[in-house]
Amino acid sequence: MSNQFTQIVKVKEEELNKLEMSLAKSKAMFRELTRSMDAINAEINMSQFPKSGSSSKIQSTIEHQKLLRSQKDKIKEKILLTQKEIVHFEFQYKKAYIELEKVRYMEKEEIQKELKNIKKKEAKNLDELGTMRHSFFNKDK
Repeated sequence: MSNQFTQIVKVKEEELNKLEMSLAKSKAMFRELTRSMDAINAEINMSQFPKSGSSSKIQSTIEHQKLLRSQKDKIKEKILLTQKEIVHFEFQYKKAYIELEKVRYMEKEEIQKELKNIKKKEAKNLDELGTMRHSFFNKDK
């Protein structure tokens, strides 16, 4: 049974699905960034300074360490932004879910109201039919 809320429910469901997809993407991005951070931390921990050798080798090791730390800092920033994004999408999702449930409730109430009106009309029609039938059968007597 379709009513004025049916289209609104469909729109709200689409909205909820979009938010769910965005939330899933953000969570996947967070996992990926965490893996990258773990890999960089492992690489930083594994690298050792040369105990002997040329100064260029030591300089390249220092540059490599700086590069890794720079990447680590960038990933930290991205992780923080992604965490904020996840919190934002979770909030939006909860809000959209509540709105959807409100509209579904109103749709259900509207359907109940329509069914009640239909039952009243059916009862009225049956009463009318009974009255007409009664008068038709009593007219001949």
